[in-house]
Amino acid sequence: MPGGMRPGLLGGFVVATLEGGSDVLYAETAVRGITTSGVEDVAMEDKWT
Repeated sequence: MPGGMRPGLLGGFVVATLEGGSDVLYAETAVRGITTSGVEDVAMEDKWT
């Protein structure tokens, strides 16, 4: 697959680390973008990179 493309990923995503060390995930979906700081959601970032 071309660089940056992953199966099942419909749009872009960003993982930001805030002051204090917590991570926030922004992911684009087919309908809208979502933002989450849920540990299980952000941990998926390891599988996407």
